[in-house]
Amino acid sequence: MYKINSSSQKILEKMLGKKYREIVDMDYDDEISYIQKKNNRKLVFSNKADHRKVGRGNPLLSRRRIKTMDKVNAGLSRIK
Repeated sequence: MYKINSSSQKILEKMLGKKYREIVDMDYDDEISYIQKKNNRKLVFSNKADHRKVGRGNPLLSRRRIKTMDKVNAGLSRIK
């Protein structure tokens, strides 16, 4: 579990208007309802994917930088 220092906790408490422990203990539905109540409007989650945020995979794979154990062993055998 992650821990944040006390000054960050105080900043969160001031911004959100709740004690840090209460925020941590909230479940998903409580968080959504608290945010909706705080903003006075319903949250809307889009079904469309933002293409700017789509993962493009591991860059090491496209650059052929990942080696299999066979390639590592072959390289080591050439050194000997």
